[in-house]
Amino acid sequence: MGSFYYGSGDVVHEIINGFRAIESIRVVHHDPKIYFNALGTKNISHSDLFTVSSAVIDFFLSLPAPKAIVLIAGGITLSDSDYTRVHERGILIVSMQLSDPDDFERRGSKIAQWADIVTTNSPDSIEAYSQYCDIRFMMWGRSQIFDSYVEHSESEKNHNLIVLGGYRPERLALLKLLVKEGLTIKVVGSGWEKNIRKKLTGSIGSRKRVSFTDHQVGLQKIKSIIAAEAYLSFSETMAGHNNLKYGVYESFAARTPVISDWVGDSFKNQLSIEKFNFENLFINNLNKNFSDHILESFEKILNRERSNVADLDSDWSLSWKSRLVKTLPEIFK
Repeated sequence: MGSFYYGSGDVVHEIINGFRAIESIRVVHHDPKIYFNALGTKNISHSDLFTVSSAVIDFFLSLPAPKAIVLIAGGITLSDSDYTRVHERGILIVSMQLSDPDDFERRGSKIAQWADIVTTNSPDSIEAYSQYCDIRFMMWGRSQIFDSYVEHSESEKNHNLIVLGGYRPERLALLKLLVKEGLTIKVVGSGWEKNIRKKLTGSIGSRKRVSFTDHQVGLQKIKSIIAAEAYLSFSETMAGHNNLKYGVYESFAARTPVISDWVGDSFKNQLSIEKFNFENLFINNLNKNFSDHILESFEKILNRERSNVADLDSDWSLSWKSRLVKTLPEIFK
């Protein structure tokens, strides 16, 4: 069960496609219409938790030999009575959390009290979830679009850096410094165009070194990542936590090197420091020294063999199909 805020390019849609690509199972998808109602109008009346109707559960239980109910993000949950009857049938309940650690308190922890398994992309949330149920750390998977596009793409590099993320004042401060240093930057995210385009480009005196796009999904976003010489990752979430975002994994799959302002211990153990050298990119201060450091890191990236970056066969770049089979093997037995 899952809804698509960004249509066919939404990560929930990609996850469901990953399930469907697994030959050994039959997937029945239900869209609870969390974000848009039946008329296609944005639905803003739902609470932090969205309870699926009992009629949907009745239908699911009527299917031949149902094995698992997978609740994908969006605060999707069942009523207490429906959780009980699903468990009484011996059916596995899996909750896939995509916005931890921000969502743990208001959503994840409540659903975890009923779930058999929770997956999270946040290493910092694992201990908190473990008090409720079986918890699995699951990195992001790659879109199926990569299979048909990235391997055969020799896209021309149109910009030095790509930034995926919404406007924040501290991000603006850093981008101003980098643009003044002569880097060309493509910014993809909400709020930039509306709030600060004139501040960023006008004060510098050039509109050629920075461009803005409100949002991109699917092939459009992949092309933008491939066209960048490096991806600049801002790790801080809206709630002030740190985590590596989906764009980092997409960049690895696109073989675009990453510069990040944060890397947690769990990620350091899994990354190849020789390839990405994150130790030298771990800087927190948004000042001139920070921009100098990024410039230095950028020069190292330009001199690095592109073949040394993670590719489609890397664990960091697994398809959603491979990621799901690896993380939730009991569903596919």
